[in-house]
This record gives sequence, C-alpha cells and structure tokens, in this order.
Amino acid sequence: MKFGTVQTKYAAGGILAHSLVCGRDRFRKGKVLDEKDIRQLIQFGYDEVVIARLEDNDTEENLAAAKVAENIHFLAEPENFKKSIAFTGRVNIFARTTGIIVFDEENLIKANSIDNMITIATIPNYSQVTKGSIVATIKIISYGVIASNLEKVASLAAGTIRLKRPKYLSAHLITTKISRGTSDKSLSAIKKRTDSLGLSLSVNKDVPHHEDNLKEAIADAASDIILILTASATSDISDVAPMAVKSLGGKILRFGIPVDPGNLLFLGLLSDKPIIGLPGCAKSPATNGADWVLSRVVCGQIPSEYDFARMGVGGLLKENSLRPMPRLKSETQK
Repeated sequence: MKFGTVQTKYAAGGILAHSLVCGRDRFRKGKVLDEKDIRQLIQFGYDEVVIARLEDNDTEENLAAAKVAENIHFLAEPENFKKSIAFTGRVNIFARTTGIIVFDEENLIKANSIDNMITIATIPNYSQVTKGSIVATIKIISYGVIASNLEKVASLAAGTIRLKRPKYLSAHLITTKISRGTSDKSLSAIKKRTDSLGLSLSVNKDVPHHEDNLKEAIADAASDIILILTASATSDISDVAPMAVKSLGGKILRFGIPVDPGNLLFLGLLSDKPIIGLPGCAKSPATNGADWVLSRVVCGQIPSEYDFARMGVGGLLKENSLRPMPRLKSETQK
C-alpha cells in the first residue's frame, strides 16, 4: 500500500486518510475520492491531501477483517457465534448463547504476530458470556493489508474461538450453621450466579456444621452439581466439608486457589458429580474465584492443576466488604 501526501488533482481513486470539511460537507477518512470530490476539495482550498492507494498485492480493510472473522468462528461453530458487518476495517464477534469462551491462545498469539496491521483482540480466556456478549474484535489498522499476510493470519486464526455451553442443568446448595443462619442476601447472590448459567437451584439451608450432618445432606442431594457454603470458612483439606465429601468416597481435586477474593475454595468429585466448596466471598455479588470455577465446571471444563495455577495471573480481584481482613486505610496510602 502506498501512503502519503499528493497534489489533490492527482488524488482520484485514492483513499482519504484524514477527514476534511468542505463547507457543509464532511469528507470522512476512508472515503474513496472521485473526480467530483477532487473538484470540491480544490474549490475549498485543499491543494494537497493525504491518501492511501492499494497495490495489486493488497486486500482492502473490510474484506480483510471479514475474512479473518469468518475463519475464527464460522468454520468451527457457526451456531454459537455471529459477526457484525465489516466497517472501517472492524468486525465484532458475538456469542449466540450462554456459556464460557475457550480460546486457542497459542495460535491467536501467532496470528497477532504476523502483521502489525491485522489485529485480533478478545475478552479473557474462559470468560462467561450470555447471548449478545462481545467476545472478540478484528481490526485492520491500515486501509489495506498484504494479501499473503492476510492468508497466514486467517489460517492461524481458524477455529481459535470456541463456546462451551452448560453441561449441567441443576445445582443443589447446602449451607451450614454454627450460630447465625445463612442470610437471604447471601442466598440471592449465589442464585444469581446459577441463574446466569441456566441452572435450577434447590437449597438445603442451615444444616448443622458437623461432618455427619453435612455428609447426610450431600448424600441426599439429587442435582447435577453440589455447592457447599459452610458457616465457617474451610481452612484445611481436613476441615468439615472436604472430610464429608471424602467420607462418602469422593475425592478432593483441589483445595485453595490463587484467586483473591476466593482463596478458600475447594473442588471435589463424588462419582462423576462435581462438588464446589464455596469461599465466604460467594455471599457477595462481586466477582470472585467462585465465579471462575463455577462457570467452567458447569460447562464441563474441570480445571486442571495447570489451569488453577494460571488463574493466579490476573487473579487479584477487587476488594469487597465481606473480606475477613480488609486492608487498613494506612496500608493503602503507603
């Protein structure tokens, strides 16, 4: 692509690089100038303009953006995504349904390394989405890109965005009680999470905080997933809730995660039924580690040890009022 300042009389067929005002008319950047435009620009004193001209080996910005977008989602999952019409070199991709987004990060990084003018930006990997959520944008920075580079990017990007829909339909929440019972506000915060994933929720509220009582409540749960919110935060893998799971023949896959708020979460399995021990911050509607784990588990993506470890990068989340040890004001002012 050729780009630069030319005499206006020679600019026909060029792509206007900067918006210009001619009386009541505004010539927006990206406009392909014709002879009438040239006469008007000269009439208003524009003797020179900055334009871009595509060469034979270039692909125009909108065609380029549309090609990358088509490869990213349509080849793999046309039913899960839709894309906008290309405009000013941009195409947005949206989810058609509820679920989590799973990216092929390695190939997306490679695709973004081919040509600085061809860019793909996404929401964070494993983000929970609903119908209409934007998941990615493809933006061509220049007015045209080298066709061979476009082919490389489109090939690398093919099928790099997937949407995992909820695998489970129901959840059963068990809360325990030591002195005070579970508040309606806390239950509401958890229900909003399950509702957003399309889960029906049943509740066994304020079971006595003892291993035998909790064991019985777990054994009676008939849902696809079990959630446990204990009156006192789980502080060890041998604490009441994990031991109740293990005493039924279940196993604890993970206790403690590198997400804050949300450290004191555990993930277990009883036969093939996932069990999530919720941290105390799940009583708040604010985003915490429970959101990250719950959405993946519901969509059939049980996190591996590596997945949990990766959560730590970006896992320091916003403080909320339910933190047991909020920072001192003096500390935040240092």
